[in-house]
Parts: sequence; structure tokens; C-alpha cells
Amino acid sequence: MGRDFVPVNARKPPLGALWLAHAGVESVGHAVLSVRYSMEFGGLIGYIHDLYVKPKYRGMGAGSALLAALYAECQSRSCKSVQVEVGDSNTRALALYSQFGLESADDGRILLAGALREAGA
Repeated sequence: MGRDFVPVNARKPPLGALWLAHAGVESVGHAVLSVRYSMEFGGLIGYIHDLYVKPKYRGMGAGSALLAALYAECQSRSCKSVQVEVGDSNTRALALYSQFGLESADDGRILLAGALREAGA
């Protein structure tokens, strides 16, 4: 829509990466990748830890540009899969992720999460 979104890889540590998207000099969003080994896939997988685009820039290509950069990084690291958690009511995010081939895992598994307790607690 007349804007070029330029993802800049701000950081590339061994366990992930971070991109910032800019429209001119304005920062409009970011993506955070975590990488880990998966026994299920027999290799590394990429986990989209965070993807955010400022509301006024949504639907203009910034999210797609960030995900394209993230996917390129996953391919360069030979990741076997990409995963993300998203709320089932977040239809815009679901549509974006679907464009990149991500779909709901309908294998009966659910995500369990809990805070790690301090030692001795």
C-alpha cells in the first residue's frame, strides 16, 4: 500500500533472532524467533515467540515482511518446522499465519503452561 517495510535483523544469538520493521524512520513492528531442538521433528524448530505490528500499520504488509525474514532465518538454520501460539479469536493473525502454511494442530494435544517455582518453595 505504498509503504516499504524493511525488516532489520537486530540480533542473531544462537537460540533465536529479533527483527524490527521500519517504514522510513518509524519503527512499526517486531518479530522474535526462538530456536530449539525437537525430538518429534528430529532437528531444530523455529518458534515465533512474538510478532507485533502497530495497529495503524496492520494489513499493509509489515507482518508478512517480518514473517518472511523469520522464515528465511529458519531455513538458513535448517529448521524442520515453525510453530506459534495464537488465540483462536485472533482471526487476522490466523489468516496471516495461514498464508505461511501454519495451521491448527488437530492431534488432540493441548498446551500446558505454568510459572517455574523458585527453588525451595
